[in-house]
Amino acid sequence: MFILLLMRKSVVVNDDDDESGPSGSTLIIDQVMKCCDDFFECTASNGVPPNVSRRIKLTVEFAPRITMPNKRIGQMKGRETILECIVTAFPHASTYWEKDDKRITSSMKHRIEAYEEGDHTLTLSLRIHVLDSSDFGDYKCVAANSLGRDEDIMHLHEYRPTESIELRTPFLLPDGGPGRGVAGGLLWPVESGPTHLPAVVNHNYHLHQHDVFVSAE
Repeated sequence: MFILLLMRKSVVVNDDDDESGPSGSTLIIDQVMKCCDDFFECTASNGVPPNVSRRIKLTVEFAPRITMPNKRIGQMKGRETILECIVTAFPHASTYWEKDDKRITSSMKHRIEAYEEGDHTLTLSLRIHVLDSSDFGDYKCVAANSLGRDEDIMHLHEYRPTESIELRTPFLLPDGGPGRGVAGGLLWPVESGPTHLPAVVNHNYHLHQHDVFVSAE
């Protein structure tokens, strides 16, 4: 008697779809996917030891797929920032960044690096030094190989920190006479833009909308 086993990672593969003959066996895998990329082991036995085994590596080729941890990122002018996209492909894909339909290359302004993550995956990073107004906008990550192409877009916008206002207001002297000065140095968090504050009355302090000074934190 002759027994033939096909195994994947020490798990016996169902032999319903294999074709046996006098010279061996054929395993047919329908609808091959990326997860089929693995080692397969063929073991033959006829009852007379030892058994004979051979390992076969199945390599699955597939078109690139791009994922992005973040699709929108903000940074202030004058700072630097890093954009990243994750590319999975086999064979290895040609990967690059674009802005305004122009391919970005490493320079004094930009630095492009690729980091191998294993399992046919890499991270493509774009470091932008000293941001100015022209750097904000959409950046496209592109990957292509012989089986296809993929792309995704990340938006870089200008980040403006939350601002605060300090109220310098009139107040009443203890004897009831009029006077002016700083009443408590109160800070009110506001977003950038026009500010409208209601009048506030607190015991001896009369706080009004006038004498408002805006300063960034």
